Amino acid sequence: MVKSNILFISDNVDCIELFIHAIKDCGEKQNLYLSSSMAGGLKKAEEISADFVFIDSKLFKAEAIEALSTITSNIYIAFSTDKYRPKTLAYDALSTIDLSRSDAHDILADILNTVCLPCSQGADIEDGQHTLFDAEFLDLVIESVPNYLFVKDTQFRIVRANQTFLSLYPESYRDKVIGSTTIEDYDPEEAKEFLEKDREAFASGYSETVERIQFPNGDSRILFTQKKKFTDEHDQDYILGIATDVTEREDLIKKLTKSNQDLERFAYSASHDLKSPLNAIKNLVSWIEEDYFDEFPDGAKENFA
Repeated sequence: MVKSNILFISDNVDCIELFIHAIKDCGEKQNLYLSSSMAGGLKKAEEISADFVFIDSKLFKAEAIEALSTITSNIYIAFSTDKYRPKTLAYDALSTIDLSRSDAHDILADILNTVCLPCSQGADIEDGQHTLFDAEFLDLVIESVPNYLFVKDTQFRIVRANQTFLSLYPESYRDKVIGSTTIEDYDPEEAKEFLEKDREAFASGYSETVERIQFPNGDSRILFTQKKKFTDEHDQDYILGIATDVTEREDLIKKLTKSNQDLERFAYSASHDLKSPLNAIKNLVSWIEEDYFDEFPDGAKENFA
């Protein structure tokens, strides 16, 4: 089966997601490659001998079209707003796709069906074929996640992490994080406690915890960490960890809890302060009634009652 090599150059996660879904919905299974920069896209287009290139208009550079034209004549510009319509002569000669339209998904799928046909016409579609995602796309997804993301092997070594996670460590130590457990210098008991949730994830498939972590860069943060086990194509087990910084949320909960406790103490104190004079008044009225009620004039008795 001859499949088209399709390259999409974009650093916009929403646009990439739209494009991926359209690729999956088109009638033919194709090879999809992604690049997050124009320079990287040029290099990738040459490496894969791209049949079709789609460029996010935000990354569009007219001077790059000449280089791309030596590889393929099928170049498309995808824009999401008029703000990013490139005003160049090269742009006028290129086909465009308006991603801001509500039916952009269907239009894109139709275009993909149309443009991919010459390379795959007459070929049988093989069962189990999947759209291909290169390492650059995976890098883009991992780095687009705002959370702290990491992957550990069965030896609890970190084998992958995004820059958000690595930024928690001093710059001089960041190149040592990958391949280490980061707890090599821990006391055995401390290390055992630290890895408890890792073991739970490997054993049951999932674990989660909320804990305050003191990081090597000096920051002390409260993280909600979820760990999920997965198996790669080589039947090797790993856990994917995604940690969300909930420091502000937990601090707010702590403040609200203290505020509620203060309010309860105030209510108790106010109740006590109100009861004391009321009880004193009640006692005094009772004494007056016992000693002098019969001496009151009739009108005073009614008022007193």
